[in-house]
Amino acid sequence: MPAKKLANPFSVNFRQLQRYNFSFFSLEEIVLFEYLMVLAQGFDYKQFYHSTTRITKETGIKRSRMEATFLKFAVIGLLGIEVKGFPLVKHFTIQTDFILQEFDHIFQFGDNHQLHDETYKLFADIHQLCVENSAQEKLNKETNKATKKEIKDLKKNSNRYGNFSFTDAVDFVNRLEMSWNQRREYLSAKTKKRYPPVTLGFKNNKTFEVARQALNEREIAVMENAWMVMCDQVTKEGKKVKKLLPYFFSLKEGEFNVIDAFADIHNVDYTYTSNG
Repeated sequence: MPAKKLANPFSVNFRQLQRYNFSFFSLEEIVLFEYLMVLAQGFDYKQFYHSTTRITKETGIKRSRMEATFLKFAVIGLLGIEVKGFPLVKHFTIQTDFILQEFDHIFQFGDNHQLHDETYKLFADIHQLCVENSAQEKLNKETNKATKKEIKDLKKNSNRYGNFSFTDAVDFVNRLEMSWNQRREYLSAKTKKRYPPVTLGFKNNKTFEVARQALNEREIAVMENAWMVMCDQVTKEGKKVKKLLPYFFSLKEGEFNVIDAFADIHNVDYTYTSNG
């Protein structure tokens, strides 16, 4: 079956663009608003993060103007912004209750009440999803808090966390060390001096045991991707982590937060493709 022909070569639907109130949002603010809404949709309207560099590249909005728009969105209550993690990343939360409150200021439909009501209902449905997600997250946190101690005690009293042995953990850790040293060969002489091979001075059974636990709780490919991202970020950001592997396998309340954080960055910044 032949591919469907493109109806037109234009990227902007001016009929839909005219629904916006340009006295409330400028054109660049509308572009960024819709861009963030599309991203939020991909994360089920939960808190999400995205690199500033990628947003600039994909929207064509200059960084200074984008930062000013973020500030405006935050001040008026449209956007929640939290900077956290290593490396520091902006986490965004779309405040859908603000959109509903200011709906008649953000949009303008003239006398077309049907279009007004249909659009309002779409945002109301999104808001309801956000409310349900928030309630579910709160319930999950309460449940996790209640069971963390039980899980931690179970792991502590278990001789094996799964099918991987201590020897498997040693082999895996050595592979990560080799990966770092191979990457290091492509660094500049100045950067090499800052990050010598001995930075991985971790040789102790505790690290291998924690690595064994990680092997039995996380997929190997996920951890390898997370390790790749961390090595990239450490050298690019000029961060000085004294012992990379113990940091990578560090546990906080029974969770591998460092591995999970860098695995998430890999999913967004290393594999993200736009469908729009």
